[in-house]
Amino acid sequence: SKKPKKLSYNEQREYEMLPEKIEKLEKEVEELSKCLENPECYNEKGLISISKELEEKQKELDHLVERFLEIEEKLEEIKANS
Repeated sequence: SKKPKKLSYNEQREYEMLPEKIEKLEKEVEELSKCLENPECYNEKGLISISKELEEKQKELDHLVERFLEIEEKLEEIKANS
């Protein structure tokens, strides 16, 4: 299999944008987690809806982190082969 010489344009863009997206999601996940520990917060929005939102954001976060690592691995390979 031929090794890629460089990242595709889309991968490059993704790689640049992902850290910001990941950071934003991490903050949101943290806030939602904190909210779940605080009755004043979760009673206002509803425990179930917050739990659901947290689960969705966590899934999305995991997916983005995985994607970022995938691209990073590719970059390492490219560097190793250049």
